[in-house]
Amino acid sequence: MENVIDAGVHLANENILEIEDLPEYIKRDSGKNKKKTLKEIIEETEKKEIEKMLMNCKFDKNMAAEALGISNSTIYEKIKKYNII
Repeated sequence: MENVIDAGVHLANENILEIEDLPEYIKRDSGKNKKKTLKEIIEETEKKEIEKMLMNCKFDKNMAAEALGISNSTIYEKIKKYNII
């Protein structure tokens, strides 16, 4: 990160470092979560974790629910909500 800031300072046209002065990969990553609400971020994370646990448990929903610390009915609700499987 220090190298990125140093490079940005050297490439900046003014005394102020702007987002435009940073490398493209930093600019792309900086906007990823910018437009998402907290609810969207939580739901996206929840879906990914359920999918990952289902894969780890060879799609045994009851085992995945237990590993996640949620009830069987909750995992079935979440699978339906997020269109998993």
